[in-house]
Amino acid sequence: MKVKILNYALMLCMVGGVFLIADVAEAASSCRYGTRNYRHGSYRCVATRKLRCLNGRWRLSGRCGRSTCRFGRRTYRSGAYRCTLRRKYRCVGGRWVRAGRCRPANCRFGRRTYRSGAYRCLARRKYQCRSGRWVRVGRCGPVTCRFGRRTYRSGAYRCLARRKYQCRSGRWVRVGRCGPANCRVGRRVYRPGASRCVGRVRFRCVRGRWARAGRCGATVCRYGRRVYRNGTYRCTLRRKYQCRSGRWVRRGFCR
Repeated sequence: MKVKILNYALMLCMVGGVFLIADVAEAASSCRYGTRNYRHGSYRCVATRKLRCLNGRWRLSGRCGRSTCRFGRRTYRSGAYRCTLRRKYRCVGGRWVRAGRCRPANCRFGRRTYRSGAYRCLARRKYQCRSGRWVRVGRCGPVTCRFGRRTYRSGAYRCLARRKYQCRSGRWVRVGRCGPANCRVGRRVYRPGASRCVGRVRFRCVRGRWARAGRCGATVCRYGRRVYRNGTYRCTLRRKYQCRSGRWVRRGFCR
């Protein structure tokens, strides 16, 4: 009985030794690249060179075709880099390999520099700065600019000290110089700073629009030697005139 037990144990040791020798041989014939192990006979590409693992060593075995990598809908050539969450990856042999960390890549639009992750609007289209380039991410709502208590729509202009500004993406951008901003009442043109009275309220021409500037005194009109109060009428050759703010305004015909 003891002889049978010894024979069985010897047989197990021989079988285990065969498997152990096989595992050691396989480990000795594998190749490493970075932290990855390649089996005997497998291939990899470095640039355009094709390498094969033979008995634990990499040997040149021809040339590889141009390998590309994909990320989303975009295709990258072999050797290209991309950044995701500040991590840098390189396209090697058709797959992405981590290659360190990325610096924050800024984007430029005109003379202005935007940080990575910033947004801007152009013609109602919304863009985000990603990895140094602008990526469309949707649509923008109506963007307005404020000056004092007044709100201006995107694209509107205003003048300040003869300087012309335009509302772009929620901020004022200087675009040139303004000419003298006149005001109009009917066909009459008033220069900047001119005043007029409507009833007893005085208005002044400021930046092309009428601004209230206090009250007017009693304004009269003259016709010949006669003086008429503000608001009174007169008839001349069947034509009716009214005294308004010191001048005669035609109001129709007299009966």
